[in-house]
Amino acid sequence: MDGLDAIPQLRASAPDAKIIILTQSDQEADVLKAISLGASGYLLKSATLEQLAESIRTVHSGGASLEGSVAKYILARMQSALAPGGGQQLLSDRECEVLSLIAEGKVKKEIAAQLGISYTTVDTHVSRIYLKLNATNAPAAVNKAHQLQILPTDSDTND
Repeated sequence: MDGLDAIPQLRASAPDAKIIILTQSDQEADVLKAISLGASGYLLKSATLEQLAESIRTVHSGGASLEGSVAKYILARMQSALAPGGGQQLLSDRECEVLSLIAEGKVKKEIAAQLGISYTTVDTHVSRIYLKLNATNAPAAVNKAHQLQILPTDSDTND
């Protein structure tokens, strides 16, 4: 059995377990299957030891972690399935900024450094984003933000 096929069995025997997929596969179908089955992270084996450790910390603290190229794929996929909405005022400007960086595949440590704020502040923003969007992880938050048109699509940024 491969790792993706094992996820439902892991979920059944340990429902509170957090699962990070570490794989060589960047195939779209594998990414979507892992996320739909409940994986909280998806990393490629080319990830550095620091990226792996940060992903483990992020997922352990209730977040989600995606390889940058995987996050970009998911964004593109969600953008093509957008439904019109009106959630622009749901998140603060800073929360939108943090969510945009999450959507780019950045981890909390990178977001903190880029925005010049502490890791704890980023963690607080992420918690509030999840709460406001009724999301349990980063992919779900990004998906919801796109559905509500909180995050711009590629066509919005090219205008």
